[in-house]
Amino acid sequence: MKTTMKNYFYPILFLVFILSCANSIQIKNDQIPDIYQRKINAFGDKKSSRVILNNGEIIEGRKLKVMTDSLFILNKKTNISEIILLKEVHKIRFKDRIIGLGQGFYIGAGIGTMVGLAIGHGEEMGGLAVLGGIVSGGILGGISGYVIGGSHEFTFNKNK
Repeated sequence: MKTTMKNYFYPILFLVFILSCANSIQIKNDQIPDIYQRKINAFGDKKSSRVILNNGEIIEGRKLKVMTDSLFILNKKTNISEIILLKEVHKIRFKDRIIGLGQGFYIGAGIGTMVGLAIGHGEEMGGLAVLGGIVSGGILGGISGYVIGGSHEFTFNKNK
């Protein structure tokens, strides 16, 4: 069976799509279920956070902690603790370099596979070109993903 680049394009595109939206959680109202409250507090304890308010204001900080109807954050810019009502919050985002590393590796390896197939197509050493593409693409993608970072995102959809 002859392998072409076309055989790999759609599975790789699907993988990129899945990886790009795997870390987003929708919360239906202002009351956070216990499981998400624990998850947000675990991330908030270790990672820097970005809180996007309904009015578009962005607060970057650390030591984020969610209570029943509000959140506590140490504002990075002012170094002052703030308490914000959850009904004013649109989104909470945590940067995660390890998630970025994994996403970057898989996307880079996928692109490297396609490049290796294009370079080695029909040649005797085509398998080596594909392997080289996977390894080099995975390494470069992983480094890029680590530097850029992935994210965990919690979006609040208000009941109106």
